[in-house]
Amino acid sequence: MPIVAAGFITNTPYFLPGIKSKFRSKLTITSHALAKLARIIRKHRPEVVVIITQSNTWDNIPLWFWQQSDYLANFHTVGDLVTHKKFSGATGFIHSLKEFLEKKISVPLRTVPELPTDIAIPLFYSQIDCLVAPINLSPLLPMDDLLHIGKIMQDFFSSRPEKIVVLAAGIPAHIPQKEQGDYKIYITNLRKILKTANYSRLLELDNKLRQAVQENCLLPLSLMYILLDTQVKTLILADEDDGLIHQLITSVTW
Repeated sequence: MPIVAAGFITNTPYFLPGIKSKFRSKLTITSHALAKLARIIRKHRPEVVVIITQSNTWDNIPLWFWQQSDYLANFHTVGDLVTHKKFSGATGFIHSLKEFLEKKISVPLRTVPELPTDIAIPLFYSQIDCLVAPINLSPLLPMDDLLHIGKIMQDFFSSRPEKIVVLAAGIPAHIPQKEQGDYKIYITNLRKILKTANYSRLLELDNKLRQAVQENCLLPLSLMYILLDTQVKTLILADEDDGLIHQLITSVTW
């Protein structure tokens, strides 16, 4: 299997060098977990990192890939005016994946010189020094389509010569400031599902609960598990909250 490591990583900006967040002191476990996940990734010496995120910012298109030979990343929009980073895009990998998928589905490409922060932040945290291949999912993508696309992508990944790391990124939950019953039920169920790594159950979580916590992690997590296509174990490195956002960091092994 060319996938050598996988995991889930936050894309909240609290841990950026230029952010003086009052929440960081409450999240020491998450801070240590980010460093541990980065060490795990580096140990495998990956050549491509596939980063999977969710947003619905492009004309309601359910799935697209980002393509650019070089990406710039700054974090001005989240309050960090000093941190900058440059990433090299896995354009050949992305174009080959698009061609492979087009036997079954058309996937548009987006070209932007500057990565959106919800992609750049987890890449920065992972401390990678290799090519990046960003994949974006829309909440409009039905589970049946996600499963179908993921199974095709499995075949592509298994044929590749590169060492690949797959990271799902997002926010597991925004914590309601008043009624927290739905949040507590949702997080309890999410923990149980992660222990089994059963991706089919992730998107079976009650829509009312998902909307209550404004999650954007379940689609990326589901695709990550589909791509692994083997019996896996999820090690939860961090599972805590700061009163506003629930933080989750995982490493997946097999």
